[in-house]
Amino acid sequence: MRHILTATTALGLLIAAPAAAIAQTSTPEAAEKVKTTENAGMDNRNWMDQSAIENRLEDRGFESIEVEFDGENYTGTADWYGEEVDLTVTASTGRVIEPNQLSSDQISTKLEDDGYEDVSDVREAGDEYTATATRFGEEMDLRVDASTGNIVDPRELKKDQIETLLDDEGYSEVVIFERDGEYGNYYASAEKDDEVLLLEVNPLSGRIVNERTES
Repeated sequence: MRHILTATTALGLLIAAPAAAIAQTSTPEAAEKVKTTENAGMDNRNWMDQSAIENRLEDRGFESIEVEFDGENYTGTADWYGEEVDLTVTASTGRVIEPNQLSSDQISTKLEDDGYEDVSDVREAGDEYTATATRFGEEMDLRVDASTGNIVDPRELKKDQIETLLDDEGYSEVVIFERDGEYGNYYASAEKDDEVLLLEVNPLSGRIVNERTES
C-alpha cells in the first residue's frame, strides 16, 4: 500500500524533526551544564575583583598578599603581624574566613605597632585577649579583640600625650584646642616645614586624620 504525503503532513514532519533532534541532544547532563553556566554568570556580577580583595586585606593589616580565585573564594597566603598565614576570603563580601583570629604573638606585634610598649602577659580569653602594656609611661591592662587586634574600650589620649605624639612626628609649636564635642577629635595648630598647619587628631590612636595649611 502506497502512502501519499500531503503538503500539510510534510510540513509537519519538517517542523517536528528539528524539535526531536534537539530533545535527543539536550540530555539532563547538558541541561544542567547550561543551568550551571547561567548561574555562574549571575554570581560573577556579585564577585569582588582581586584588587578590591587585596585592598580590604591590607586595611586589616595583611601584607605580602598572594591570592587567587578558586571559583567561589579567594585563597592564598599573606603575612599578618609577623606570621605567614593561609587565607580564605569570600569573593562576594571580602569576609576573611581563615584565619579567624590572631595568635598571642601577633597580638603583641600589633600592640607594639600601635605604640604600646612593654607588652606582656598576653592571654586568650574567649573571643578576646587580655594583656598588660605601657603607653606614655602609664601601665595599663588591655582587652583586645582576637579577630582584629583592636583594643576593646580603649582609653582616650590626654592633651599632653597628643602633643608628645605630634612632637615625635616632627611638628613644633603645637597648640592643642578643645575637643569637637565630648567624643570628637582633637584640633591643633602646629608648624612643620615652615608652614603653619591645622590638624585634626583621633583621640584614641593619636593619628592625624586631617591636615591643612592655615589660610
